[in-house]
Formats: sequence, C-alpha cells, structure tokens
Amino acid sequence: MNISVQNPGIRFKAAENRVLPVIYPGQEYHLKVRGVGKAGIGLQRFPVTISILENNGLDLAGQSSLATTTLYLQGTMSGKEPIVRIKAIPSFVVAGDTATVQIVVENVSRFVLPPGTISFLTSDPAVKILNSPHRMDYGLAAGNAAQFELTLVSRDIPATRNVPIVATMTADNGSLDFEATTELLVKGNAEMVAESGAAEAPEPATSTLKLNPAIDIEANIPKFNQQNPNRFAVIIGISDYRPPVPRVPYAIRDAFVMKEYVKNVWGVPEGNVFFLPNATKSDLERFFGDEHDYRGKLYNMLQPNKSEVIVFYSGHGAPGREKGEGNYLVPVDADPAYLKLNGYALNTFLNNLSHLPAKSVLVIMDACFSGQIYTGISPVYVYVPPQKRFPPNFAVLSSTTATQPSCWLPEKGHSLFTYLLLKGIQTFQADLNNDGKITLKEMEQYLTDDTELSHSVPYQARRIQNVEQRPHLMTSNPNLVLVEK
Repeated sequence: MNISVQNPGIRFKAAENRVLPVIYPGQEYHLKVRGVGKAGIGLQRFPVTISILENNGLDLAGQSSLATTTLYLQGTMSGKEPIVRIKAIPSFVVAGDTATVQIVVENVSRFVLPPGTISFLTSDPAVKILNSPHRMDYGLAAGNAAQFELTLVSRDIPATRNVPIVATMTADNGSLDFEATTELLVKGNAEMVAESGAAEAPEPATSTLKLNPAIDIEANIPKFNQQNPNRFAVIIGISDYRPPVPRVPYAIRDAFVMKEYVKNVWGVPEGNVFFLPNATKSDLERFFGDEHDYRGKLYNMLQPNKSEVIVFYSGHGAPGREKGEGNYLVPVDADPAYLKLNGYALNTFLNNLSHLPAKSVLVIMDACFSGQIYTGISPVYVYVPPQKRFPPNFAVLSSTTATQPSCWLPEKGHSLFTYLLLKGIQTFQADLNNDGKITLKEMEQYLTDDTELSHSVPYQARRIQNVEQRPHLMTSNPNLVLVEK
C-alpha cells in the first residue's frame, strides 16, 4: 500500500510500500502513518491517494482507491494573536434565579486553536459560576464554534445591570492563550415586577421568607417525628414566570411552608431537604434526570429500600400542542410555544420517580392554572400511565382531576389544595379512624368530603371561583401512610 498527497504543506513519513495482512470481509485494519505539516499553515483540505496492490500484482478493484479528509494542523501564526468571540444564549438571567446559559466560543482566526482548558470567570458578585473550567479536547478549527453549558446563580438585586463574563484559554502545548469577554444582562427584581404587570404583590425573595403567625397553618406547625436520615424531600415552587406566562402568586409560599412541614412532621433533616424556588428545566433534570436517564441527583442520594422520598410541585402545567404529545411541568424559564423543547414532560417526571430505589415515594402536585385565557398555558390533563406500571410503594396525590384548574385561597396566602392538605395534617382531622395515622386514602377522602364542607376542596372551589376541582389519588396501594404521630 502507498499513501501520497499532492501538497507541499504536508508530507507522510514511511508511507510507501507498506505491507498489509489479509483483511477479510467485514474486518478493519488500523495503520498509523506519521504526517508532518509546515509551521504556520492554516486549515486546509488535502486529497490523499491510497493505492493498494495485491501480492499477485492485481490493482484492487481495477483502480486506485481515493479518500479525502481534513487535517487540522496546530501551527501558530507568528506575531498574531488568536481572534475569538464569545456570546451567551440566552443573553439575560433573572435576579435570584439558578439558570443554565450556553456560552458560544467562536474561532474567527485563520488557524486552528489547539486543545486546552477554557475557564469562565466574572468579577461581579451578582453572579456566581458553578461549573468552570471546561475542556476543549479536540481543538477548534478556523471558522468553527464550540458551545459550553454554564450553571449560574444570580443574587437578588433590585436594579438591572450588565455582568461581564470572561473566557480565558490555556493551550495544552503552551503555544498560545486568549481572553474574550461578553456581557450577561441580570434583570433586577424591580424590573421583573414591572414587566409582569401582575395585580398581586410579588412574594418576598426566598432569602427573606418567614412563617406568618397570622396564617393558621403557619402559626403552629406540629412536630410528629424525630429526624430520620433516610428521608429526603424535593420541594418545588414556581411563581415568577417570565411574560407572557402569568405568575402563580402563592406557589413559592406553598413550597416554603411545605418545606417546614416536611422537616417537622415527616422528620426530614435540613440537609436532606432540597428547596427549588423558581426551578428551571436544568434544575428539574439535575434532580430527576431526563427521558434518557432517570439517575439524577435525587437518585444518587438514596439508600436502596431504606430511603423515603417526598416530592412537592407547585406551579404551572400545560398540555402538549400535538395529539398524543402528553403534558408538561412548566419550568420558570420555559417558553410555552416551545414546551416540546423547554418544558419538562410529566411522564418523564413520574416515570423517573417511579424508578427510584426507595422504600417509598410520594409525589404531591399542586398544578396551578389560573392563566387559562393565555393560549399557551391551559389546564393540564394529568395523564398517568396505568398504575400497574408503578411499584406499590409509589403514589401521586394531585390537586385536580383531569382538566380541572387549581384554585387559590387569597385570604390565606396559599393555594386551596395545599392549604387544606396542611390543615388536615396540622389538626390531624384527616385521621378519619383515629388510629394515629393518616393514610393517603384518608387524606383523599378528607379533601373531597361532601359532608364536612370546611375542608372540602370541591365545595370551596365552587364557592370561591365557581369551578370544579377535585383532588385525586393515583396509587396501587392507597393504604400507604402519609403521616404518623
């Protein structure tokens, strides 16, 4: 076999008269040939001719075989610095959010950037970058771009401002370094409130949330259990959606008070409670995985057959726009016109949770759909695959049945469902047989009671907003214990 190239910029060493073994049909043979390129040469495409003759002198297939490839030569351009541009997608984040931003690094030089390490930094305390540096293992050809995902935590700031993001690279071979800067807009809380145009007063920043003694379920939270290191909770409340998605005024407060209940009533240690106000899609995938892998952060925290899990979600839900598409939880950064891309599929959420190696998993969903007039967000049809597909230790308690909306209880500062659920636990009136335990079946009966109207969600929903809302329990084991004294 002979290898040759008709270009003075590169030559192959010992590439002539190489002897090959017998290569049978379907087999591969790998042969290393050393190529040497001239210093300073840019990115080029070189036609490489490979000629193979059999031992009997027969030219394979009657003619030479030709192959073309692109060789990336890491020569430097004497006296010139690399030209690199970076940009952030999206170009803004909201103050107080944990967000995922894609940083695009574009090589606009006329030569290849070699492999190296890229670090992303900012000197502004308004933003903290959680995952830097990044590797660029294969270099970057002239005219090409690479994309890196950054997880950012932005502080609660009142005024909007630009935050510089600086990318610096150090090449593995020490041949060059570069630095490039872009700006990320951090939208302050004052601007986001003005943009929302909501009539309701915004909830306080999560760092300033406190229990309100004027609200009965917040004034006297019972303590039924000692801390159990095998109990875990993920508490999600999404209020501050970006326009045009309407806010959910009480979702974060629901989640905050639920967090206090799981610590005191269920005995979940502080370090095992993950509180996600205004959760992004990245947050949901980080904790629960995605459609390809159910092993998220929550999965990795559990001890098989010992850990007990509670997941609470309060926020928007939405149906897919196509027939059979399914439904979505709506993260704070979602665009309702593209939920297929940036929504979190409800089936993925439930299926992944059902795969947790836990002793028990309870999902409480208070999906609020006050923005029914908005064409992109509608009351969710909560489809759950047949219950036989879920293990007997798995249960979902939902605030609604089918296409019903979830209602608010403004005088209590909570959603109707969450308020009455916690009230039944606080007073222990949901223990219908007085055995010191509240089962899931008992809680469902308590919340849908047509005789004791003070804690009947269907009655209160009709009284307050003239809508039908009926909580629904989905499990193959309704006698699972929700709370025990």
